[in-house]
Amino acid sequence: MARKRYSDEDALKVLREIDVYLYDGLDVVSSCRKARISDKTYYHWRKKFGGLVRSQLSEMRALRKENERLKEILTKLQLDKLILCLSPLELCRYILAKGLRNHGSKALF
Repeated sequence: MARKRYSDEDALKVLREIDVYLYDGLDVVSSCRKARISDKTYYHWRKKFGGLVRSQLSEMRALRKENERLKEILTKLQLDKLILCLSPLELCRYILAKGLRNHGSKALF
């Protein structure tokens, strides 16, 4: 079987198609073969998407994007906290060790 990448929406369509085959009385392997995917892919998608519908899929994608954005903000805040907790001498040593002397257009010291 040739390898093909499916979008999340396409994967949901194939899962629904297989559900119809299963309802008609075919077994999982035959249904997957008819839909031109492997049974391993079917079980992976079933685990990943479960009983999602298209609207829930877009909501899940938006939540993942928001989660990534919040993780980035948290990382920056943790670095700011570290800098504020250091004494001025430790901060200078940290900056020199990391090569952070120029921060944007301004020099730090």
